[in-house]
This record gives sequence, structure tokens and C-alpha cells, in this order.
Amino acid sequence: VRVGGVLHADGVSLHAVAAAAGTPAYVYDAGTIRARYHRLAGAFAGVPHTIHFAVKANSSLAVLRLLHDLGAGMDI
Repeated sequence: VRVGGVLHADGVSLHAVAAAAGTPAYVYDAGTIRARYHRLAGAFAGVPHTIHFAVKANSSLAVLRLLHDLGAGMDI
């Protein structure tokens, strides 16, 4: 989302993140990850299922912890 011409993720200025952390920096929006997870889980609501995330796609411990807390399994 752009606010005043500056990109933001989850309400945080990515310019500020780059200034504080340097670049390149990987930024993930936990709210978006939660929303997408719930949308996918909802699509299978009537079917017994477990959602698994491919660790090869993203090995960030914070992202993996978030998905685990939502109920996802991990595929390695």
C-alpha cells in the first residue's frame, strides 16, 4: 500500500525499514499471511485436511512460527 507515495506493509513504512535495517531487507506482512491462511483453510472447511507449508519456499523462522501457530504443518 502506498501512503503519501511511500510503500507500507502492515502500516509500517518500508522506507523506514530500509533505513533501519539496510537493504536488501525481506519484509513479511503477518496480517496478510493470516488472512490468506484462513481463506485457504476456509475453502476446505467441509473436508478433513491439514495445510502444509514448503519450508524450501521460505525458511524464515518467524514466518514458519506464524504458520505453525495458525495450525499449518511443515514440509521439508
